[in-house]
Amino acid sequence: MNCLEMLKQFITSQNLGEENIALAMEKINRLNETNPDKVNEDYSEEILASTIIDSFKLNAENLKEYSDYCIKSGLQIGRRHKKILLNYLNYRNDSDKELFFKELSKENKEFIKEEFEEKLSKIEAIPVEVAFEKFRTMWNDAVDAPDNDKIKDYVFGLYSKIHAYYNSKKMSNVELFEYNFPFINGDMRDESISELKDFCYNSSESFYDEYVYLLRKDLQKDSLECKLEPCMNQVEYDEEILKHSNLLDRGGDLHYLLTEEYDAVYLKLNQKLYDSFKSKKEFLNYVLDAIQQSYRLLINNKVFCVEIDNIYEGNRNIKWLLYSYVGIYSERFIKTREHRKFFSPEKICNEMFNVYGYEYSSKDEKIILNLLKKYYSKNEDNVSELFELLDTDNTIEQFKTFLEEWAYVYYGFSFNDCYILRNETDLHIQFSNEVKNDNKILFVFYKYRMDERKTPCPVCNGLNISGNSYPEIGHRSWECKNVICSSRSKSNRGKRYSFKTNFMQFGAQNPIEENIISKELISKWRKDIANVDSDLDIYYMFIKYFSFSNEKILFINTDYDTVSKLNELDRELICISKLNGNKAYCCNKKKIKIDSKLFDKYFEEGNYINRFFQIKTNKQFQNIELDCQNEISYVFNGDSFEILNCLPKKCVSAAVTSPPYFNAREYSQWPNMYLYYIDMFNIARKTLGVLDNGGVFVYNIGDINGNEMTIAKSNMGTKRMLLGAYSILMFEKAGYELVDNYIWNKGEPQSKRSTNDGNFTPHYQKPVNCYEHMFIFKKCGDELKVNSPIPDKWKSYITEFTPVYKINSRGENKLGHTAPYPEDVPELAIKLFGKHNKYIMDPFLGSGTTVIAANKNGYNGIGIEFSKEYALLSRDRIKEECPSCNVKLILKETESNSPLK
Repeated sequence: MNCLEMLKQFITSQNLGEENIALAMEKINRLNETNPDKVNEDYSEEILASTIIDSFKLNAENLKEYSDYCIKSGLQIGRRHKKILLNYLNYRNDSDKELFFKELSKENKEFIKEEFEEKLSKIEAIPVEVAFEKFRTMWNDAVDAPDNDKIKDYVFGLYSKIHAYYNSKKMSNVELFEYNFPFINGDMRDESISELKDFCYNSSESFYDEYVYLLRKDLQKDSLECKLEPCMNQVEYDEEILKHSNLLDRGGDLHYLLTEEYDAVYLKLNQKLYDSFKSKKEFLNYVLDAIQQSYRLLINNKVFCVEIDNIYEGNRNIKWLLYSYVGIYSERFIKTREHRKFFSPEKICNEMFNVYGYEYSSKDEKIILNLLKKYYSKNEDNVSELFELLDTDNTIEQFKTFLEEWAYVYYGFSFNDCYILRNETDLHIQFSNEVKNDNKILFVFYKYRMDERKTPCPVCNGLNISGNSYPEIGHRSWECKNVICSSRSKSNRGKRYSFKTNFMQFGAQNPIEENIISKELISKWRKDIANVDSDLDIYYMFIKYFSFSNEKILFINTDYDTVSKLNELDRELICISKLNGNKAYCCNKKKIKIDSKLFDKYFEEGNYINRFFQIKTNKQFQNIELDCQNEISYVFNGDSFEILNCLPKKCVSAAVTSPPYFNAREYSQWPNMYLYYIDMFNIARKTLGVLDNGGVFVYNIGDINGNEMTIAKSNMGTKRMLLGAYSILMFEKAGYELVDNYIWNKGEPQSKRSTNDGNFTPHYQKPVNCYEHMFIFKKCGDELKVNSPIPDKWKSYITEFTPVYKINSRGENKLGHTAPYPEDVPELAIKLFGKHNKYIMDPFLGSGTTVIAANKNGYNGIGIEFSKEYALLSRDRIKEECPSCNVKLILKETESNSPLK
């Protein structure tokens, strides 16, 4: 009996009407053309029932019950284990049970098989009749609807499951080649297709690995022939480099390394490297070029790490300034004219009109949006028509330039994490010899380049796939369309996967010793503040977390002797450094000159940076007089930009705030991140005017998950946002100088969720975020005035104190504000930089904490709060917490001559 005969017998035996099979016969025939049914077996109700149990997830509760038992018994059980266990529960094959216990024992050394085998034996198989009844119920619901499409799906879904079960032998490489050949569709060069065919007809090794290898070789050839986007093209290649693991970099030799040759790249930036350059600008140009080349050299969907140590320009530590440059440039250095559907340039352009000096009446908005859409999607020359609808002082030529800019997006790496590494104390004196600078930075980025070439299904190795989906920008995913692929769902949908999920799952499902990450290592790096004893600690984590056995890893500007101690990890480790000695291989090709204007063209003159820092015009308001003779603190309800413009000059010794995080709360919503930073930038500029000589601005912010709303407005645009890096650049552009950054260690995170889902292999490990930044800025050129002695809490740049837990035992918000911060944050500004004849000021007062902390420490405060509700809340909290404080609340004015009343 073949599979179709089995299906007919089942349909007939259940009185479901054999004639309904005709609804799916076209799909069944098409399936059998590409995947012939070779079965000749007796009819088995048990197998039919198992396919139904599998399709409709009837063992979901049994799986959960047993998994929970394992977890409560102290076992590590991940998605991989559950998948094998589910297969056993569905089909009751002893081989699946043995495989499950074998895999479970690998990560649970004290695992006692007999105990858990006994527990598993008590889970009874779902009776055949229960499975059949489930199918009949679903079928009858479709008949009653009536819904012939659903009936057809049920028929074909059941047939394909039966077919997959009985024809489960994997296709040979010859069969795979013949099956996949029609779907290659120009993804591969002709010579590579011939090489693939030769491989398939002469080898039983992995089809998937060979196919992916040939795709990479094609890309490398395209790169050398300059057929890719500019950032991926390579002018020349030094073949000798492949023969050496210790390379000397003369300053541009990264350009001679082969495109997408490395599975992980690590860049180290330290004082020794900085000192090898003639100037800071030359060093910065080198850093940006190294980021560009690292992107080209790294295999897609893999990791790029950047370590930034304490680096001094004279007496100024530029580590965190470099963090800002590296973070922003790494994510957004590739300018691309984007035509894909997820990007709507007309929406971004429309959002930016006002800050660039273009206004229009609300009645014209639909017309303008329609004209913009035609301009960007159909290349219609309607600039003059658009320009006529706008009120502006700009010329039409300026308008054309403005329109053209928003057709572009900026790509690069995707920021994933930033570790703070505690190491030996730096003896350099920054603003005080009492403060230890005992940390360095480790960035983790992923490369998600838009590569439209298909990746085979990891289950069936088929290339009959579809997909126009991106879980993240640049991270392409696919859906298998091979109807006998064993991973098809009950609704007959194919497996969804990506190149990244494939290599992660391959590693997890085949956990060889060289790829297993120990629980001790995971514990050490569980949070994004980690204690390290040496560089070897960091490199070891990098290799174990982000690479597999036999992969090739590039280290840039690390010590070769240190890295080579890790050769035992079964990876190919390559070092290239400007600092390597005489034993290093030196390229004999012409030295490549790094662009001497690279930094200036991006950070000083570049259009991308310019998008964030547009200067807003002032409204003319009356000056605000403060009563400095009496001990009065002020709460102003209004727009910070307007009120700061009216306050007396130099009345503030220290400003401190935790600003509204971009689109993180209901009260802090902006159409896109450009507009958010334009607002923050202009408030920072106005704060500069009220700061006294030697005054500071302490700025508390964290890097959060969200959508910058500058490329994709959908969930596809969700990522970890580098708010800290952009904030540093914002203050530098506003006329400040970064002094340093206190890391607020918030202690044990409230979330206890596992971050690796029980997988102890590369690319699954992700630290829990446990810190925020507290940046200290001063006016450019000012001499910093620090109060002494410095409290013990502030004698290290990593300091720990508890966040505010605003929800009480009754589930009520006891502070009335959704994002209060602890008094410790303003105390940093007050105790180190406060002056008794000047105010402590917060431009985003929220629930009043800054003014409360100021009063508790003997200072008067100024707080500005846009929300009237929160301004009233602040006033009341200040009176409650500081009964002796004289606080004056000044509300918003509706008249045009003053922002207040």
